[in-house]
Order: sequence, then structure tokens, then C-alpha cells
Amino acid sequence: MLLSDILKELDSRIISGDPACEVTSVEFDSRRVQAGSVFVCIKGFNVDGHAFAGSAAASGASCVIVDACRDSFEDEVLIEAVKGTGCVLVETKDTKKALAVTAAALKGHPEKELDVYGITGTKGKTTSTFMLRAIFEAAGMTSGLIGTVCNLIGDEKIKAKHTTPESSEIFGMMRSLREKGGSSLVMEVSSQGLKLDRVYGIKYRAAAFTNLYEDHIAPDEHPDMDDYFNCKLRLFDNCGTAVVNADCEQAAKVCEYASSRCKVLTYGIDSDADFKAEDLRLERRDHVTGTKFTLKSDFISGEFFVALPGRFNVSNALCAIAMACCAGVDEGSIRGALASVSVPGRLQPVENNLGLNILVDYAHNAAALENVLLDLKKYTEGKVITVFGCGGDRSVTRRFEMGEVSGNLSDKTIITSDNPRSEDPMAVIANIINGIGKTSGEFEVCADRARAIRHAIRTAKPGDTVLIAGKGHEDYQIFKDETIHFDDAEQAAKAVDEIENGAKPMFSLEEIKRAVGGRTVYRTEEPVYAAFVQVYGVSSNSKEINKGDVFIALRGERFNGGEYTEEAIGNGACAVVVDNAEYVPEGAVGIVVEDTTKALCDLAAYYRFKLDAKVVAVTGSVGKTSTRKLIAEVLSLGARVHSTKANNNNEIGMSRTILSAPLDTQILVVEMGMRGLEEISKLTKIARPDIAVITNIGYSHIGRLGNRDNIMRAKMEITEGLTDGGILIVNGDDPKLFEYARRVMSFNNLIAAVSTAVFPVEGCPECINSYDVDENDDGSVFRAHITRLGEAIEFGDPFKIKMFGAAGIRNALFAILCAHICEIGMTDGMINAIRETLFATKAMDGRGAITETKKYMIVNDAYNAAPESMENSFLNFSKRAKGRRKVLALGNMMELGDYAPQLHETTGKACAKYGFDKVFITGENTEDFIRGAHMIDMGLEISRCRDSADVSARLADYLRDGDAVLFKASHSFGFETLAKEFIEKGNS
Repeated sequence: MLLSDILKELDSRIISGDPACEVTSVEFDSRRVQAGSVFVCIKGFNVDGHAFAGSAAASGASCVIVDACRDSFEDEVLIEAVKGTGCVLVETKDTKKALAVTAAALKGHPEKELDVYGITGTKGKTTSTFMLRAIFEAAGMTSGLIGTVCNLIGDEKIKAKHTTPESSEIFGMMRSLREKGGSSLVMEVSSQGLKLDRVYGIKYRAAAFTNLYEDHIAPDEHPDMDDYFNCKLRLFDNCGTAVVNADCEQAAKVCEYASSRCKVLTYGIDSDADFKAEDLRLERRDHVTGTKFTLKSDFISGEFFVALPGRFNVSNALCAIAMACCAGVDEGSIRGALASVSVPGRLQPVENNLGLNILVDYAHNAAALENVLLDLKKYTEGKVITVFGCGGDRSVTRRFEMGEVSGNLSDKTIITSDNPRSEDPMAVIANIINGIGKTSGEFEVCADRARAIRHAIRTAKPGDTVLIAGKGHEDYQIFKDETIHFDDAEQAAKAVDEIENGAKPMFSLEEIKRAVGGRTVYRTEEPVYAAFVQVYGVSSNSKEINKGDVFIALRGERFNGGEYTEEAIGNGACAVVVDNAEYVPEGAVGIVVEDTTKALCDLAAYYRFKLDAKVVAVTGSVGKTSTRKLIAEVLSLGARVHSTKANNNNEIGMSRTILSAPLDTQILVVEMGMRGLEEISKLTKIARPDIAVITNIGYSHIGRLGNRDNIMRAKMEITEGLTDGGILIVNGDDPKLFEYARRVMSFNNLIAAVSTAVFPVEGCPECINSYDVDENDDGSVFRAHITRLGEAIEFGDPFKIKMFGAAGIRNALFAILCAHICEIGMTDGMINAIRETLFATKAMDGRGAITETKKYMIVNDAYNAAPESMENSFLNFSKRAKGRRKVLALGNMMELGDYAPQLHETTGKACAKYGFDKVFITGENTEDFIRGAHMIDMGLEISRCRDSADVSARLADYLRDGDAVLFKASHSFGFETLAKEFIEKGNS
């Protein structure tokens, strides 16, 4: 094409050269210039294209177009730069527009041969464009798409660099689309695309405005919201019909602007509109959760289904419907396309038969994540589980904000890695933990993104929503030294397939038979070979059987699992383990043993070594559950950890914990409880720990064991199962415990200690100590170091926990030392992540959990009670309730035997030190407690109550707004229920 023909379409002047020359392409990047190119000089935010006029000419450019408003580069300078190349110099008023005009002319003006549909807005552009293109394709129209996720030109998928590409690329894709038979093009049109004239010269048959939120305000984007808004309005300057979201705050202004230029149609849910959706409700079709709604309009109406959940996707669907009606598409095509639409990375559903709503979304900042979660919570029957991470080398503030949003709105968050780039992934995760720690939200850490996705899906229950956020359509993950292929949707689909079609089996039935020492009973017509029967799980609950599980029919004093074997087989069990052959149902296979509880324990012991995982076992008189939880959470920062749930710390509960561990578990953390001698001995021989932790020796169960020496011997039974080279970690602040441990430890095992004293425990080869201990309103602050064979390891910055006193610090020290011993990669980023995890970890329900209601602060520490935990609880409560009336609802401590009067008196003395305004107490040893309390403070108000119901009634009469209440008692008093009752009252 001759340059002179192009110049006819430009308001320009020739500085030098003859325009009667051939041109073959147009470029704005001098590195892409070839012989015959037109090089258009554009002044960007950081680079001025005029500086490259000479190099473009030297590369063979036929013409260089410069801007009349250039700051420098006088004509003489430019002429000298192109001298001797034959390049024509042309000046125009606006080179950005000149780029578009030149590109359009060189491609034969394909924009005039296509029906173009543009969509702008802060949110919803991508989804709406995919919906509209799907409708066009369903109607038999070959349509292209240009946008954020990718560019679709016929059957060609082109990677997207910008939401709206440069004009030279747009017109090139338009020509390619026409050559492939395309008749329409759907475009995302960004504010930058409009501001920088990337779409100059394109007339839209219809153009839509979805919404406007604060975004893209930056030195190299928009100086303020007015500029951002006004740039978007330019979409309607060359448009046939404007389609406007009537629900957006700016709707009136948009309609006013557009109506002076073109026809206007509106859509909405809350507002009166030309296309209005009503009666939104969740519906599941073809393994995908979507939204059904009623459409009212003069064009089409009735029931519609969009295969994406959420109110905002109904809004996006309305946008696409309105534009499709502008194009004259039939109703059937619209319905069919929306019912099966999928948008890469925009609440993209992952099909499954698990009853789960699994969605992949690009939400990668706090505002986007909040919008998605708020909408999903309205449509989710069960829990919302969110998996997300944040990018390295990007905003640190974003990490805190996203953590806080997910903690507030998700039922559970699994924090993982995103694109760490050059940063330590654990440093990024530590920032997220810092944000989520401000909330009461439950969270876990799993740095491996693939495993995090798999874990979320495996642990979700039917009716739950699993949101995998942050990367959306991206199909890569960027690390410091490499970029790997990674697609969230692919990983989720793989996890679903593993569950639906059978993951790697745990055992063959023959293995189970050998492990439990049973005999096989067949009640099948066809021969069954136990070696060929694959077992994928183990359960003792017939109602919670998954396909491929083996059901172990436990027998207790009040139940007989053998009565439920038919139900278990009906629910998918592949075999049953029973203590009587008569319980093997017809058509089933069974293994008969003498004792099914022993069989469960034997199978757990067998599986423990098949796992090839390191085992950490925790016991102690008090604090073992909190310590176990801290250890598991810290270790999960660097390893695949499986841990005891709830209070499953007896032989059945611990065995179930072991047997529920995934095959890829690297560290198994179990809790061991006991009520008498030889109980922990049985547990430790099942779990065979590599690391054993004893938190303390107190008075719990002293009524059964007689004295603290017997309690210590019972706890020390944990060493009987230690593996060769195993390590025992004890409370070094208890000299008697440490000395006893040294005496009984095997030559093949090691001993370590934790201590809140500044100096290491004498004679201990490895010890972690706290020092520089301080307190603030949030809790305790301390530094720590490990001394190993005389050599000190320092951790630099201090650690923080949301507890007061030595007990909480010791729990944290146990977790830090376990992380060091397990060698989980103690980099600076990992240590910082441990700091944030320790501070973010909250007390478990029934073990000091704090709930701020509208009226009261409720502290539920009612799961159990012992003298040591009583004073710890009083201390922490008094610090947390600072400035409030402090009220104590107290039940007696059980299983103290002959020591009960003395220990209740001691507890009364302790209580009186912490400034309670009122105490409501019940139990046999009430008078002992009162006697002790009044020895210290005769003025302490104590109300004797008949029982828990009397406590509840008197407490309800006494409380007033702003009070803080601590519920503390042995489990048998049922104070946990009482605490929940007052949480409800506090919010009523």
C-alpha cells in the first residue's frame, strides 16, 4: 500500500521525503521494524518513541510518524537522524490515533466488515465477554474475542498481553478473523485502551458499562477516579446501542452521557431496567452449581439458568443477554449458551460428582476476594473453604488485606503459594498469616499449591464451596529460578478424579488380614481373592463409609458394630472386620478376629510404618491439646502434616487418626491421653513416635493414680515406644521430671528440654530457652535460642503469642524445637512464618476460645480443669478482660480423690489474686474453694449454685453489657454448652 494513500486519512504534514513509497506494516516498537514498516513514535510513561526514530529508519522503515506535541526532537534533529535512509518523516497531531488509523488502513479496514461489541467496567468484563461469545457461537455466528484471559480468533488462541491490545494488534486480529469467516467480535475495552486510543476508529454495534470501583489509580494509569470514569465513557462516542448496568452507582451519569450519542438499554437486579432478573436461587445441573433466575424484559423473558454461581454472574448474564438481543440472537441460543458457559479463571466451575461447588477465580486482591466470598456465602449450603496465596515481589499490604478478608468471610482458609518469584514463599505466607491472625477465622498452611488444592477438595463435605483464588486463568507458576506449568483448574480436576475414580489404595485385604491376625470369610457366589481386593480407607462408622473402605465393627458396652455391617456394605464398604462370622452379610467378604478394637489398633500400628512418616507424640497433664495443635501448625509450614482432630487421644481415637492419614503424609502428630497406668504404654507401641513430648506433670487423675510420682511414671510410658534414635522433649522447668527422664531413657534415645529460664537446663544436650520476656495488650513477647551440645542457635527477632504467662510460652517453645529437630528448612522466611503462625494461632473451642458478642466477651475454657490449668486460665482471662467487669462461672475439678479439698482451696487462693468482680460456683468442693479465696480476699463476691442450670440463671440476672465472663470447669459439668448459650444471649 502506498504511504500517500494512508496519509489521506491522517491530518498530517510531511517534514521530509516522498510519500509515494510502499509500506507493508506499522509498528510502535522500533525493535520490530522491518523494511517497508511505518514506525509511529509514541511517548509513553517511561519511554519516548521519538528517541528511536533514527534506529527505525536504519532498520528499513519507509516512514516515521512523529507527534506535533512532542517535547523535543526538532525537525532538523529528526531529519538528521533519518538522513540517507530514504525514510519519510511525517508529523501528525496525535500519534496514538495515527497508529490506529494506519493499522486499520493497512489491514483494509476490517472493523467495517465486523459487528463489534465492546464491554467496559471495573469488574465483569471478562465473564460478560465470554458469555456473549458463547451465545454468538451457539447461534452459529463465528465470533472472535479479545480480552484479559486470551484472544480467540477463529480456532486460534493467542496469549493476551493486555486486556485491550495496541491498535496495530487489534486490527491485525480483526483481519485474521474476517479471513477465517468471522462476522462478529466481542471485546473487553479497558480504560487504558480508551485513554490511549487503542480502539480509535472502531464503531460498536453495542457497547456495555458493567460498573465502576476504585482501581487503576496510579501515576502511569489514571490520576483520579474522575479521569478513570471519563475514559470509560468514551466507549459510547462511536456506538449504536449502549447497554448499562442500572444497579451500578454511576448508572444515571452513564445513561445521561450515552443517551446524547446513541440508544440506551439497561439491565439490573435491584433496579427497574429493560432487562431485570428476579427470584435468584442456587441450582445444580450436570455436576455444576449455577444460578437460576427469572428474566423480565420486552425482548425475551422467563426462567434462565447460568452455569456459574453468584449474584454478580446473573448481572454478567443480563449484560450478555441484552447485547445478544441487540444482535438479534434467538432465545434458544441464549438459553443454551448460558446453561453451559464456562469462563477460564472467573468462577470457573470444576465438574464433580462429590456434591461440591469447586470454583477457580482470578480474585487476587482484597476487594475482589471480598466480593466473591460475600456472594458465595449467600449461595453455599455448607462451608466456604478458600485456597489462596499472594505473589512475590508485589504489594505486601495486599497480603495482609487478603488474609484478613478470607479470615473474616471463609469458614476455613488454606494459605498456599502463588507466584513467589524471587521471594521466599514462606516470607509471603508469613505476611498472609499476619493478616488472617487479626480475625477469628480458621486456617491451615500448605505451601505446595497442588497439595493445598487437593487437601481442600478431599476435606470438603457435600454442600461446601471450595474457592481456589488468585491465579485464575494463569497456567504457570513463577519461582526464583524457573517457571513451571501450573493450572488451578487442572489440579482441581485431578484431585476430583483421584477421589471419584479411586486414589492409590492403602492396603490389599490380604494385608489387613495379616496385620490383624484374622481369618477370611466369604459370603460371595463368585470366588474372591483377598490379595486382589483393594482398600482405600478404614472406618468404624457405617454412616461415613466411602466407596472402597473396610468397615471395622467395634464393640462396646452399649453398642455392637456388627449390627451395622449390612449398612456399611450398602454404603460402599469393600469388606468388614468383625468378631463373629455371623455379622458378615450375604454377598460380602469379612475378616473375623477375636477383638475388633485390637484389630483397629494392630492395623494402625501396621499402617504407621507403611506411611514412612516421622511421628510426633504429645502427652502431659494439661496443655497437650494446645501444644499438639501448635506443633502441627508450625510443622505444616514445611511438611505434609496429618494430626489428631478434636480429642481423639485414646487407643481408638489415635488409631483412627493414624489410619486417616494420606499416604503422602510426611509428619504425623498425635496426642496421647490417659487415665491410669499402662494406657500410654499401649498407645506409644501403636504410634512408635520418633519425637515424644511431655508438656508437664500435674494433678489430673491423681484420684486414680494416688500421687504425682505415679502420674509421672504413667506419662513417661511414652518412651517405651520411641524408635531407635528417637527424642524425648520434656518440660525443663520441672527438675524432677527432667531428672526422672534422664534415668529411664534408653541408651539409644536422646533427651531435649524446653525452659522459660534464661539458661539451658543443666545436663541437657539440647534445650530451647526463652528470654527477654515481656507482655503487651495482645499477649507475651519473648526471644528464644537453642543450645545444642554447648553451641547456641539464635532466632533474631522476638516471637509473640496471644497468651500470658509461662505455660503459653512453653507450648510455643515445644513447637519451635520440634520444627528445628524435624529440619523443615529453617530459613529466615520459614522462621518468620513460624513467628506469624504462633501469633495467629487461636485458642481452641473449650480451651480458652474468646468470643466477642454484641454484649459480652465470653471465654470458653470449659473442656477440662486441673489446678495448673485453673491458674493459667485466671491469668489469661484477667489480662484479656482488662477494663471490664470480670465474672467467673466455675465448676469443680474432678478426679482429684483425697487431694480435692486441698487443691480446691489452693485454686481459691489463686482466683482471689486476679480481681474477679463476681464468682458463680457449683460442685462438691465449693466450700473448699471459698475458704481459700477468702484467705486472700474476704471481699470477693462468691455465689454458691446448686448446679449448672442454677449458674446459668444467676449469671443471666447478674450480667450487664460490657462484662467479660470466663467459663471454667471439668468436662462433666457441661459448661461448654453454658458458654455457647451465653454467646447466643450476647448476640441477641
